[in-house]
Amino acid sequence: MRWVYLHVAFTWAGISLISLVGLGAVYLIFKPTAIQESLWVAPAQTAGLILFGVGFVLSLAASWTSWGGILWMEPRVLSSIGILGGGFAAVIVVSLMVNPRTIGVMALLMWIALNVALASTGRIFHPEDPIGESGSMVIRLTFYSLTLVALAIGVVLAMILRGSPGRPGNRG
Repeated sequence: MRWVYLHVAFTWAGISLISLVGLGAVYLIFKPTAIQESLWVAPAQTAGLILFGVGFVLSLAASWTSWGGILWMEPRVLSSIGILGGGFAAVIVVSLMVNPRTIGVMALLMWIALNVALASTGRIFHPEDPIGESGSMVIRLTFYSLTLVALAIGVVLAMILRGSPGRPGNRG
């Protein structure tokens, strides 16, 4: 069960960070002079995808311990692989862009694509919401605490990936 806590916490943290960037991208669309703000998109999306990727790897451990093996044909597994591949491709494209409005549109599209992928993915063995449906307050509080820690890790990772404005190789 501990693998499940970590898997879901990192997955949710990754989705949350990508969602925050996607929603924040609306600002870039309507304020095309927001160059400094646009420089945070690729690092924050990358950090969100890394968290999601950690959650995916942890899901493999959770699958192994819960079901005795990795169910590669489980729709959630296949969807996660697609999300990671498409997400990192989108981040590469965004990191090459310089127009804040275009960066904002791409970030918003990435967020929409993530939500469509998650909403349209079925389940075979993957439970709907085992932690949220748990009757134990301790289980839910432990999970939410781990999710906040994972989200904090993502924010720090985005800051590291963004770097300081004066650092060589940094666009800012």
